[in-house]
Amino acid sequence: MLALLVFAACSTPVDTAETGETGEETAAAIPSIAWVSPEDEASVGSTVNASVAVENFLLLDPAKHSEGDAAGFIRVTANDAELGDFGTTTFTLSSLPVGAVALVAQLFYDDGDEIIVNEAGVCDEDDTTGTCEPVTATVLVTVSPGG
Repeated sequence: MLALLVFAACSTPVDTAETGETGEETAAAIPSIAWVSPEDEASVGSTVNASVAVENFLLLDPAKHSEGDAAGFIRVTANDAELGDFGTTTFTLSSLPVGAVALVAQLFYDDGDEIIVNEAGVCDEDDTTGTCEPVTATVLVTVSPGG
């Protein structure tokens, strides 16, 4: 069972375009996610307090979907097995499999669509250029038995 510790999350919406001093509109900031804890190649127990840094994206409670909002949640997987959806940047992952584990955190819009970006910004879900990639972060850990 996945335990969840709820902590405050601070981030900004993905669709905010800024206006420079000259009055020219600049491109919206690209959403990103990165692991803070655990660190890459860390040894952990089967339960781990985890945290990620999210920029340019507003996190919401994954149970409260609201189509059209530029906000969403983090989905975490361990070796491709879904562990849960989180609306905060700090959470507890439990019952991790023993051995080498790839933890992947991915940003999703609140309607369940994955966020895809390229170097120019956020891509439309119908983009066919092939340069758009999901917003993910991966950390490799070794899970010890009995931890």
